[in-house]
Amino acid sequence: MNNLQCGQTQEQQPSLSIDLKKNRIRIHKKTLYMLGNPTYIQILVNPVKKTLAILPSVSEDHLAHKINWLYLDDSSKSYELYSKALVKTINSLQIWEPKQIYKIDGTAINTDTSTVAILFYLNESVVIEAT
Repeated sequence: MNNLQCGQTQEQQPSLSIDLKKNRIRIHKKTLYMLGNPTYIQILVNPVKKTLAILPSVSEDHLAHKINWLYLDDSSKSYELYSKALVKTINSLQIWEPKQIYKIDGTAINTDTSTVAILFYLNESVVIEAT
């Protein structure tokens, strides 16, 4: 299923990848840009709907992950987050093949003035690399 919204190109499509072998989540910079380049993000998992959401957050939030923009230079295409527990939780909902890398395109949740979250449907993942 293609999550492109009306007038949205593939380059504007928010996306992330999940590397089961390295317990890594790569959040593509275009996804962070759509959220307004936040300093902190929160990742929420809905086990019933099998979705993952990324929202801007604040430092006081104990679930927040800090985005260090100094390391995201022009050559970097994504923010990398390593979390065995989070990847294991996500994989328990979808039961992907081990040692694979999966890409998921997201859908922006917008208000009149900004994007407030990016929603990813885990069942719409595609394998991008077999290791």
